[in-house]
Amino acid sequence: MGNTQGSLDGEIDDRNIPARMPPKRKDYFCELEYQTSKESAGSATRPEEEIDEDDIMESDSFLVDSTIGYSNVGEQSGDQSTALSNTELVRIRRKRTEKLRRIAEGLIEAASANTIFSHFEYCELHREVDHNDEVKHDDEVEAGIATALSATLEVLLRMSKTDVKIRKASIDLELVYRCSDECRADSFETIGHKLVPLLLKITKHCANGAIKHSPEMIIKRTVKILGYFALLENARASLVQHPGLLDTLIKVINSDVSMTSRIDSIWMIANLAFTDSLRGEIAQHPCLISTLMCASYEKNKEISSETAAAFMNLSAATENRTLMANNSELVRILCFLVTEGGDARSRATGTLKNLASAPENRERLLSYDNAIILDALAHTAVDTMDDKAAFRASGALKNFVCSETAPFLCQHRVFFSTIEKIISEEVKVKPKVVADACLMLKGVSEGVNVRNIPLSSFNKVATLLVNLNRQIPAYSLLVAEALANLAKEECNILPLVDIPDLIGTVANLMSSKDNKIRSMSIEMLTALSLPPACKEKIGSNIKILHALHVMLDSRGRQNSNSDFSKRALNIVNCLATEKKNLVEMGNLAGFLEGLIGYARNMNIEYRSEVLDLSSAIISTMKPPPELSRNRNSFDSNTESLDETHLVMSDIDIMSKPAASVIPRRENKDETKPAAMKPKIATPVSKLGVALKENEELADRNDKEMQHLEQGRHSWEDQGNAIPVE
Repeated sequence: MGNTQGSLDGEIDDRNIPARMPPKRKDYFCELEYQTSKESAGSATRPEEEIDEDDIMESDSFLVDSTIGYSNVGEQSGDQSTALSNTELVRIRRKRTEKLRRIAEGLIEAASANTIFSHFEYCELHREVDHNDEVKHDDEVEAGIATALSATLEVLLRMSKTDVKIRKASIDLELVYRCSDECRADSFETIGHKLVPLLLKITKHCANGAIKHSPEMIIKRTVKILGYFALLENARASLVQHPGLLDTLIKVINSDVSMTSRIDSIWMIANLAFTDSLRGEIAQHPCLISTLMCASYEKNKEISSETAAAFMNLSAATENRTLMANNSELVRILCFLVTEGGDARSRATGTLKNLASAPENRERLLSYDNAIILDALAHTAVDTMDDKAAFRASGALKNFVCSETAPFLCQHRVFFSTIEKIISEEVKVKPKVVADACLMLKGVSEGVNVRNIPLSSFNKVATLLVNLNRQIPAYSLLVAEALANLAKEECNILPLVDIPDLIGTVANLMSSKDNKIRSMSIEMLTALSLPPACKEKIGSNIKILHALHVMLDSRGRQNSNSDFSKRALNIVNCLATEKKNLVEMGNLAGFLEGLIGYARNMNIEYRSEVLDLSSAIISTMKPPPELSRNRNSFDSNTESLDETHLVMSDIDIMSKPAASVIPRRENKDETKPAAMKPKIATPVSKLGVALKENEELADRNDKEMQHLEQGRHSWEDQGNAIPVE
């Protein structure tokens, strides 16, 4: 059966949960007075099949399987032959069709004359239709048997004392309609407008006691026939529009008839609610939802399962969600069904998922009975024995998360502990449940800050994000988005910086190959670096400095001019306002060289910022305390100044225009000891000459010159014994 779902409103996963058939059950006919043998009695079952539960779907036909077909007619008739040729099959089928047409004509003639046919004719008809072969039932409908029985029922209702004959005609008509969907649809188009009112009238008479002979058996057949029609896509709207259909089904559900008829009536309502355009009309019936609620209290698993299916399909319509969520008794029943087993559990969970998808329902549902919904759904989400229910429960919890409910949810002990169990892999759940838990955590981060929740709860959210990045690296993008959400609030900055390993997590995100993750992590680090109280904590973190160094350590103009490098330089400048951070930058191997390398590929007019930063770092660098003031002992310590010498030489060259840079001469005096080679004064002198020659850049480099001169005097004061050539 094809999907009849119309256009859907709202965006939730599998929001339209399908109605399913009750489990298989045999429903043997009562022993008929004209039945030739018990073996010929059929059974009506509802076979289950594997259905994709992520789409709304209709229930499959509850027809019996075909077990007696034209291919074994000989065996059924007593003939030893079990294999018939095609010619023989065609001949047998043609002969049977002629007989069926003759019976149908006789029934119609009798109905036209307002008479009924004999007991013998009834027995002859029953022998023809009492089987499990769908193809044979198709032949019966095409021969006009269904039309003839419909006309017969119309006549019988006008006559008195016809209860037994109404029962026989109803049973045979139900057998005939075990045909194929296509054949049944053609018959419904032809006689449905007359047959449906007849079936409703017969059912009502049975429920009211007007028909006294086997009323339960008749109701069972009329409800099944209506159920067959409810399987047809094009018949549902017509059925619902028939006056009294829903009233009749409600009357059957509330009556003391057989449990089979009551279950079939609930099943039919669930199947009618499969069609999107009918859900609102069905739910608006004044007694329907209350009747289903009363039925849910019964200790019957099939009734509980089918009522939950009806609630599920009704809740798929947007206009029904608020109506259902405002019914506190219905919410209580759904929470009870979530704790039950079987299909009722997953269907009730799906109903809550649909109701929670409406923003106006979330706070109302959470406020019911101390958020008992969260307790029920949280326990179901980690149930490793029922994946279907777990998927729907995690989806329902995800639908409850929004900026308005986030403060309440992150303080709910069971809700938050469930997310912790899933992320920490304390419970082994399916990937879909893990994904929903991560999305819940991200959703909570969008609506919490230290002003609307306790600091302890805020720390739990941030710590869980850090753990998520460590436990499941695949969700790094989600972690980056969530942490960026938290860092947007100024009041959250200080608590975030105090979270253990959060700064390290940011550094790891900055090293990601995903540009989106890198961009968000840099944006987050920029926000975290602004408060003066945070600069020292961030700047002293080796992982952060290393991540910044990697971004600045350019190998070409394209990288040095990239947005990432520029933003990283801004962060370094911000952190450099703390002197302790300058020391850390100077101590980190390669950081200063990377900074110089980045500046080397910049346009000369933008280099002053990097030169200022480099000079500031150099100014904090001191020679080792064991540095000797004796020329003879200087050789063992010259290596410690190599980095400073090279850096200042680079600064000297970068401060000049390209045309004024003079290639460095090789030292011809190779006999001089290394200690006698220029280390500090020469680069500084060259820098002074370069600044004088470059008049265009004099104003821009005055400040740099002052910094460098101060640095030189400081070094000369500490190491005046070092010979300068």
